[in-house]
Amino acid sequence: MSKWSLGGIALLTFFTLVSPSFGKDRIVTCLIEVKNHVYLLGPCNFSPDEDGSFSIGTGDTRRSDYFAYVNKNEDGTAEAFWNEEPQASHAHTSLGTVKQDGPCWVNEHAKICAK
Repeated sequence: MSKWSLGGIALLTFFTLVSPSFGKDRIVTCLIEVKNHVYLLGPCNFSPDEDGSFSIGTGDTRRSDYFAYVNKNEDGTAEAFWNEEPQASHAHTSLGTVKQDGPCWVNEHAKICAK
């Protein structure tokens, strides 16, 4: 397995986000990085959709200060959004189009991962 390092913390490569447990929220290890700043790194709620879209850090019982949505497009890319302001009630800021890079969804400004 390959590793990636962030702020001196090495993490195992995340597993693929596609799993047989669609629609079942669960706690996973999350990463939200925007413009080289880490906003979320650690356990958070993961909520998957059947089409591969998902949210991290959302939920009624375990909401993170920061959260993100990755909404899949038909061409295999996705549109990503996040709340930008800690504890905001909605993901009002676009992160733009992201592409899957192994277990993460990335572009030149953002990285969103879930394990």
